[in-house]
Amino acid sequence: MVKIWILTGISILLAGTFLWYMASSTSMLIGKSSHESAVFHDRVLVIVERDGQIVYRYETHNLITDAGRNFIRQQAFGTASNSTAQYIALSTDSTAPAAGDTSLAGEITGQGLARAQGTATLGGTGQITISRTFTMASGANPTFTINKAGLFDQASGGTLVAVALISNPPTLQAGDSITINWQINIT
Repeated sequence: MVKIWILTGISILLAGTFLWYMASSTSMLIGKSSHESAVFHDRVLVIVERDGQIVYRYETHNLITDAGRNFIRQQAFGTASNSTAQYIALSTDSTAPAAGDTSLAGEITGQGLARAQGTATLGGTGQITISRTFTMASGANPTFTINKAGLFDQASGGTLVAVALISNPPTLQAGDSITINWQINIT
């Protein structure tokens, strides 16, 4: 009797697994389209150099803001503007980014660290890298702690397309350079 129950239990388990597999395969054939959706994968690489030596290297992912999603939609499928998301800004603000952000709080506007247009380099299929190197100049602030980087579509104002929070943020002093490489992959 125990053997029958065990065999029945195994049979039910195998039948349930088979039915689940068939249901998920069928829904993939019936309920989903045969084409893939575009997905944005990205990484932000931050490098700080002091006296020609790399003193900080950090790689992270960013948050594409709601306004950024709308910007991308408009560029790809709507009434595209002539702007491109190639402007990189740095911030001293350490607040975690939120999808609803429309500006970069604590954006640095001087001493060689003000928002600037990066260089766009096309990579493989669906890949682009926006890169900018900033060099901190002497001025009123002897140091800046860089907590965030933002990607905008204009030199001032404009749409905050994406923002990256930098863990263990670097502190820059006059003469230091910081390079931001914003790599976007559309898969």
